[in-house]
Amino acid sequence: MADFFNKMKKSLNKGTTVISVKSSTMMETNKLKGEISSLKKERTDIFTATGEKYYMMKKEGNLNYQELDELIARAFELDQNVLEKEAAIEEAIRKQEETIKALEAGEEAEEESEANQSYDGVVCVCGEVLPEGTKFCPKCGNNISANIEQPAEEVEADSEETITCDCGAVLKAGTVFCAQCGKKLN
Repeated sequence: MADFFNKMKKSLNKGTTVISVKSSTMMETNKLKGEISSLKKERTDIFTATGEKYYMMKKEGNLNYQELDELIARAFELDQNVLEKEAAIEEAIRKQEETIKALEAGEEAEEESEANQSYDGVVCVCGEVLPEGTKFCPKCGNNISANIEQPAEEVEADSEETITCDCGAVLKAGTVFCAQCGKKLN
């Protein structure tokens, strides 16, 4: 059950991180798009002003190309700023994609690592580490068999001091509760 909650927590954390990254990117790109729009409007205003200036100069017979070049130079600066902001948008989107891919790759690597780990046992609520297949905690008697579907590993009678429960389970000496039936031992 704890494994289920850990997976849910990891999934929620990943989802929250992805949403955060996407929101951040969206806010950044929207800000840049607003700046681009302002720059393009200013450029359009310069074009209008340049046309009006040229018209007035031509009408008066006094063309001053230096004055017109200054207006056009500002339009070129604005074009350059627009290109830089568009590049910044592309970079933000690229970073977002890399971050999301890294999150997914990290999750896959973690899942693979978990799958390759050998499972040494279960930890009871009392903190006792139990071998796979244990149905009852030998320390506190907690029934954990609902979460474990594997056969119990019994202690070999010759390997160390042991006791035998009424149910026939061979257990380590000093065990308080039978790991198979949950009976309190003397």
